[in-house]
Formats: sequence, C-alpha cells, structure tokens
Amino acid sequence: MAAPNRKPLYAKIAIARKQLVDMDEDAYRALLENKFGVRSASTLSFVQLSALVQLLAEMGAVYTQPGQRMSNTKVTSKARPDWIEVKAGDPHADQKRAILAIWKKLGYSMSSLETRVKRGFGVESFAWLHDERKISALLSDLQKREVTFDKKAVLAIWEERGYPRESLDSLVCRWFGVESFAQLRSGQLVSMLLSELEFRGPAFDPNKAALNG
Repeated sequence: MAAPNRKPLYAKIAIARKQLVDMDEDAYRALLENKFGVRSASTLSFVQLSALVQLLAEMGAVYTQPGQRMSNTKVTSKARPDWIEVKAGDPHADQKRAILAIWKKLGYSMSSLETRVKRGFGVESFAWLHDERKISALLSDLQKREVTFDKKAVLAIWEERGYPRESLDSLVCRWFGVESFAQLRSGQLVSMLLSELEFRGPAFDPNKAALNG
C-alpha cells in the first residue's frame, strides 16, 4: 500500500504558521515538543501531522479548501462591510494605505483595525486618524509584525523542503552580510529572501544560489 501523501498536511502547517502571528519559531518548536515530543514536524507520523493541522486550526488557522479560488470580483465598500477606503486626497494617504495592506496581509479584519485605533489612539475610526505621529507609530509596529510574519514563512518553506537550518544562516551571511537569520531584521531583505524562495521553487539550492542569479 502506498504511503499517505504528507505534502498537503505540510502545506496546511505552513499556512497556519504564516497566519498565527504570535507563533514564532520558538513557540512552534515548543508546541511540537509539548504535544508530540519532537522538535520537527518531519518526524511526525501521518496521523500526528493530521492532529497538528487540527490543533493549529483550533488556534485560529484557516485553510483554503481544495479547489477553492479567491474571487476576482472587485470589492467595494458597498459590497463588503469589512472594508476601509483611503481616498487620494486624504491626509497621509500613502502611509494609511501601507497600514491597510499590511493589516490585510497579516490576516486581520478591518473591523479589528477600528478597534485598535479606538483603544490605542482614542479615535473612533481609522478614517478619522489624521495625526502623523500616531499613524507613523502604527505603521512602524505593523512593519515589525510583517517582518516576523515573513520570517516565519521563510522558515516554513525551509523546513518543508528539508534544507538544513545552518544553510539558512550561511545563505543570509553570503547574501546580506548578516551573521545569522535570527539577526536579519530588515523587512526589505526578509521580503527579498522570501520572494527568491517562492520564485525559484524546489530547485533552489541554498548552498549554491546567488542573489538575483
């Protein structure tokens, strides 16, 4: 009998690790150790992997159903209540659009942004937030969260493909002159690394790959 296909489960685990913002590398390893007595998902049985996928779902991960596609229909504020529009003439429009883009990328609802603005800045709506210092503070915080989000995505791909962890540190040192992946804090560089991994696919060789080569 053929062995069960583990790849869909690994894919769901990678999705979950991207979505669960508070689950950094240490938290993920601790979860594996506490629940299954291991430090890597690659050593889990098929049944254990399935249990891990379910556990991550209970923690808030949402998996796309097989064959399900995102709609190409243009979303408008009238069509979807969970929508915030920033017009070209709005104060600090570029920064506010950047905030909305990161907020969406992290998987947060727009209604929770309204709550964040109200609790953090005493403003009833994100649309009414015009103080440049407050907008900059919010954007700075989200950019840090985005780096964490993207670094988890890199680690998930690295593990899924079976690359040795030490080769990631070597790659980061060779490409960016940073001693280790843990010390890589530039959002631009992390995003560049993630893009290279996704674009080149499984053919990517971490020991030989040249940046933009």
